[in-house]
Amino acid sequence: MCDESNNRKTDKEFVILTRLYDEATLQVATRFLEMPTCNVGNAENLYGKLSEALRKRGIPWDNLIAFNSDNASVMKGRHNSVISRLKTSQPHIQDLGCICHLVQLATGCGIRAAQVPVEDILVGIYTHFDTSAKRCEVYKEFVDFTKSDHLKLLRYCSTRWLSLLTCIQRVLNQWDALQAYFNSHEEVERSVKVRDLASHLRDPIMKTYFLFLSAALKPLSEFNIAFQVGGNDIE
Repeated sequence: MCDESNNRKTDKEFVILTRLYDEATLQVATRFLEMPTCNVGNAENLYGKLSEALRKRGIPWDNLIAFNSDNASVMKGRHNSVISRLKTSQPHIQDLGCICHLVQLATGCGIRAAQVPVEDILVGIYTHFDTSAKRCEVYKEFVDFTKSDHLKLLRYCSTRWLSLLTCIQRVLNQWDALQAYFNSHEEVERSVKVRDLASHLRDPIMKTYFLFLSAALKPLSEFNIAFQVGGNDIE
């Protein structure tokens, strides 16, 4: 089981875990194998790091039953990928995709197919307040006036799979306060971004869509959480 780090440090790590049958405990166990540095994360280098980790420990290719990673093309592409190279060394290897990643991709495609700018609205609201303490202070008055909850607006990040539902629920919780704020904002006639947000928040169809997503995404989010929390038991 492999994954690359996506941090902003100078060096990028390639994390390698192994799932094996532990004869001491008579159970299947997951163990940390190695975390080599791999700054150029192409298929050739990643395969080389994995191959070296196995070679140093005297693990033959025949012992490799399956390969698990995210579904990025460098990992799972039909040609010139890590899995395509692994199949040259172990033709019988099973390719196990990341089910959490697949669910997230399907969810994103479904939302975009509706052609409703949900993600743009979430990002626009957060960005508007994130850069100005003054705006946050003014917004508190609208939260009080509409008797909404004083909850921090959350940042939506498409690579954080469980953030979408939480962000939608937080905006719904403060919908009246946000609507009142953006409708009365001094830049509503001058700023295209503010004007668009005000228009979306006034639209009852848009709110209905947010309510629909709040309900529809819940089982998908719970499914994703279950596989991430209990992966050792149910994969």
